[in-house]
Amino acid sequence: MRRPAGSDAVIQVAPEIADALRRRAPVVALETTLVAHGFPAGEGVAVGIESAQRVRAAGAVPATVGVLDGALRVGLSDSELERFTAEARKVGPRDLAAA
Repeated sequence: MRRPAGSDAVIQVAPEIADALRRRAPVVALETTLVAHGFPAGEGVAVGIESAQRVRAAGAVPATVGVLDGALRVGLSDSELERFTAEARKVGPRDLAAA
C-alpha cells in the first residue's frame, strides 16, 4: 500500500508520479547510481537533471528513484537529486533495510 510523500511510508511516491500513474500517462524510471558514481565529481547531477528534461521533452514523466533520508523515493526533485554526490552510499535490495 502506498502512502503519500511526506508521510512515514517506506516508499514515498511524489504526487506528480502518483498522478501520472493514475492517468496511465507514460512514466520513465531513472536511477541515481550514475548520478552519484558514474561521472566525475560535479557532473552526475547535471546529467541526472538533463536526463529528466529529455524524458519530459519526449512526452513522459521522469521518476528518478533513490533512497533518501531512510525512504525509497520515487520522483526526486532537482534539489533532492543534488544530494546524490560521490559520498552517497550505493545500496541494493539486500541493503535497503539498513538504509
